[in-house]
This record gives sequence, structure tokens and C-alpha cells, in this order.
Amino acid sequence: MGINEQKLTYTIQDVLLDGVPAETATIHLKENLDLLPSNITLASLEQKLAGADRREYYLRGLLEQLQKIYRTILIDCPPQLGLLSVNALLAADKVIVPVEPSRFGLDGLQKLTETIQTLCKKVSHRLELKYLISLYDLDSDFSATFYKRFKRDYGGALFNTKIHRSSVIREATHAGQAVVDFDSQSISYLDFLALANEALLWQNKELVEQLINKPTAAPQNTPLGVCFTLQDKMAVEVNISGDFNNWTPETTPLIKLEQKGVWYTFLPLNKGKYNYQYVIDGKYQTDPANPEMEISPFGVKQSVVEVG
Repeated sequence: MGINEQKLTYTIQDVLLDGVPAETATIHLKENLDLLPSNITLASLEQKLAGADRREYYLRGLLEQLQKIYRTILIDCPPQLGLLSVNALLAADKVIVPVEPSRFGLDGLQKLTETIQTLCKKVSHRLELKYLISLYDLDSDFSATFYKRFKRDYGGALFNTKIHRSSVIREATHAGQAVVDFDSQSISYLDFLALANEALLWQNKELVEQLINKPTAAPQNTPLGVCFTLQDKMAVEVNISGDFNNWTPETTPLIKLEQKGVWYTFLPLNKGKYNYQYVIDGKYQTDPANPEMEISPFGVKQSVVEVG
């Protein structure tokens, strides 16, 4: 985010412990994005809260106030499941768990999932979990096999988006920029754009179900973006490839609504005309529900969608 943590006047610790107003500590970064920062001093919070009544709910109390201002609040958690992470879990309604394609990643995931389930059961708190494959090597047979097995075992609890291993992420971090600001031509940009899209669908799943609770049709404009749907009960994996993602289907997977056999996604497209194709289990085809088509310079039929 490009913030020098050593020069912060106030952090979330001042808000939680000393009553500093949240708006005083909040940093406005850009339109629709604010940051309530922390730094190394937050590590001492567990000791300072030792013995405090309902110390696991300090963050929850704060976020209940902030929900009146923000539509979406993301909580970045430390890697260990201490008091800070417990505060985050009890303040949240959804959890994204990154998983590295490795034996160690899988072992850690199982332990974390069991701990979260035990915690929620103990305090009667409900959380929805989704898993995110990160550090995915595009050219690795091991990563591909790991992903297929993980998807088989966890199904709908797994994001279709994968975050590919890329030096761009490290370079963006070093530059103090978000990946989407650092390099809009990189696969990392497309990965995180796809993840944001899926997260929005997850957050608005009731609206999504209303929009796609009808026979599949040509792409349509919705409050969540342009809705693409495809009816195919037998497909294992469906992606979309087009002008809007530089014809890189891996970065734009469709999600399957299991009970209907409908695949869907919502893309926030700017005004203009876009050519696209579906990629069904590796095979390219036009959109059967969209009669609008063009022939590409290479003589290939492509579906067309216009955004007004």
C-alpha cells in the first residue's frame, strides 16, 4: 500500500486499546479504499489484553461500528492462530484460506480448518470458508495434479481462481504498490482481478442466485457486471477467453452452480465491444446462447458482446 509503518501516528492498536476514533487512524488511499493500519507494536496486543474481559471480541466491536460506513471490510491476519487471529475470525463472516500446493500447505490447512471449526462451535459463531490456491506454478505437473485433487476433495469450497507464482508480486511489494497498480499487463493483475470478482460473487451470492435462476441467455448487464452463463452439466472446467483478459482463459474461470449444471461469471467491463470464446475442458467454442458473432483475422468464429 506504500505506507511507511515507522511514520504512522496512530494504528489500529490505538483504536482498540486507547479509544482513538477509527476515522483518526484511518488512511484514505484512493477512491473506495481506506486502510486502518498496524505495525510491529500490534504484536504486544496479546499481552496487553491478557485478563481483559471478552478480549476475543475487541475487533468485532470496532467493525460493528465501521459496517455503517463500509460495504466490504478485509482483515489481513498474521500467520499464526493467536489472539489477533481469533479476534479477526470472531469479527468476520467469511474466511479466505490461502493454500500452497505442497504437502506442508495441506497439513497446515487441515489443522487450521479443524481449529476454526472448533472455535466456531465453542462460541456459536458461523463462518463460511473458501480456499485459495496460491503460489501456483503454471508449468508444473505437480501443481496441476494438486489442484485437481484439491478440487475433487473440497469442491465448492475452493475458489476457481488460482494465484500464480510470479516475480511481479514481489516486485510490487518492494515498490509499495498493489499488483493491480504496479503492472496491469501481468498475469498477477489478472489473477487478483479474477479473485476480486469471485469474492464479490461470494459476498453477493443471493443476488447471483436470483440473476442466474433462469435459462441461460446471452451476456447481460447486471449490478455486478456483465453476466456470462453457460449450460453444461458434464464439463469439468470452464473458462472464458476474450479481449477483456488478453485471451488468457486461465485467469477467468467460470463457477459451476452444481444443482443446475450452469457455469457463470460476472465481469466488470467498460463500454465497448468485446470478442470472446468459452474454453470447455480445454476446447474453444462460441457462446451457444449468443447469436452475435464475428470472424477473427485468423478465420475463427468468435462471440461478440457490446457493453453500452
